[in-house]
Amino acid sequence: MDKKGRIAGILYALASSLVAPALILWMDDRFDTAPKGLMAAAVLLSVSVPAGWYLGLRYDRLERQSCLDELTGVFNRRFIIRTVPVLLRQAADKRKRISVSVIDLNGFKTINDTYGHAAGDQLLCRVSEVLAGIAAKGEIVARWGGDEFIVVCPYGSGSPAATLHRGIEESLHKLSLQSGFKVTAAIGTSVFPEDGESLHELIAAADGRMYRCKRERDGLMHEAQLIRQA
Repeated sequence: MDKKGRIAGILYALASSLVAPALILWMDDRFDTAPKGLMAAAVLLSVSVPAGWYLGLRYDRLERQSCLDELTGVFNRRFIIRTVPVLLRQAADKRKRISVSVIDLNGFKTINDTYGHAAGDQLLCRVSEVLAGIAAKGEIVARWGGDEFIVVCPYGSGSPAATLHRGIEESLHKLSLQSGFKVTAAIGTSVFPEDGESLHELIAAADGRMYRCKRERDGLMHEAQLIRQA
């Protein structure tokens, strides 16, 4: 993805630089035309190759920026929608698993309402850093929207997902101590192909488990509150 524009730019520059001299030689096959054709090719190459590289570099940068979340700097929903289906096809061919984890921050609206959106934005950035730090090589961290994140583990299974859950919980606990906010999350994970064969199915399965985790947490908190009031 990072070099696609530059490669295309260089190839286009090379092709366009050779077409004009070739036409000159083809239209006039006299011997003294050959040096002119070579000179024209050299001039065109000296101009078009740097221009092609520059335009390709600009394209690559814009392409990468379009795949990143503007606030946090991790990948965004667009990147997940474009990339994960490709990974699923590769996993199907190789008979491998892929795990998709949905992470939803608990009580984020309260932080926004109490301390303001600037504090909420800062917390989202810190959580993104935590998730990116936990993710192993090849794993994808993305902001799905709002206070919801996604971690995709290519060729992962239930066991790496459990390790990921523990790592997230421990890191968010440390972040709570550092930031002064109580930062916890509900996490749900689905695994390809057992829980679905498309991104939509995997997200739906992970979402269901995440919300079940959130309801169980809210139920425990409500029960604890009733015990204290008794």
